[in-house]
Formats: sequence, structure tokens, C-alpha cells
Amino acid sequence: MILIDNDKEGNILFVDRSGNFGLQLKKEGRTRDLGFADKQTKSIVRKRQRDKHLLQKAQAYGFNYELIRHLHRERGYLTIILRDEFDEWRIPMAWILDEGEFLWFKGQGMERQIFAVLSKITKFSIRDTSRHNVKTGRRK
Repeated sequence: MILIDNDKEGNILFVDRSGNFGLQLKKEGRTRDLGFADKQTKSIVRKRQRDKHLLQKAQAYGFNYELIRHLHRERGYLTIILRDEFDEWRIPMAWILDEGEFLWFKGQGMERQIFAVLSKITKFSIRDTSRHNVKTGRRK
């Protein structure tokens, strides 16, 4: 495990030798998967399930702010490749940092999340979604 950053609560942001990013949460005693590195494209690859991971009220996916900030500014990473069962996007990290939204919870330390709203990331789609409803992801 290679340390990327940590906070005063004892949470640790890391990457393992296989290129998997994680957040070790001291208080919860578990590790959250944050995606994996695609070094060729300088991207983080993140797979999500819409019914489980989408913040329904905002129709947005959340990303670990500290990881994105660090990889973009310190390591030159450029994009997040986000996949769910209905679409796939190549979202510039600079766009997420500039246009993403900090919402209602997990606002401090290593758990801070920045959200990308589905309706705003459609322009970054790299899959043909013309037959899907943007909000629900279901076929039209």
C-alpha cells in the first residue's frame, strides 16, 4: 500500500501495488473502493450501479474530492472513466473540480465528496445512449 494522503481522524487515502485506489476509514473499520488507475490514459476507472450508488435526490454520482484533486494536480491524471449499467463517460477531472458540486454530507477530511450531476455529464458520454432516458437510464 502506498500512502497518498491522510487526515487527523486517521483515515488513509492510498493506492495498492495493483493500481487500486482506496480509502481506509478508521472509525468504520473498513476500506472503500475508489476505482483503479489506467496509467496509459492517465484515468481513474470507476464502475457504479445506478440503483445503489447514484444520489437519487440530486441525480448525481459522487467522487472522492481529495483523490481527484491530488491525482489531477500532483500526478497529471486527466479523466475519470465512469461506467454504470446504462452509460459510460470520460469526464475531465478539471471539469469535475470546476463544475462539480459539494452536497449535503461527508463534507470533511478524506471522506469529502464532489458530485457530478447526470444531466451535466451527458456531453462526456462515450457510449451510444440515444435510446435511453437520461434520468432513469431505462430504454425509451
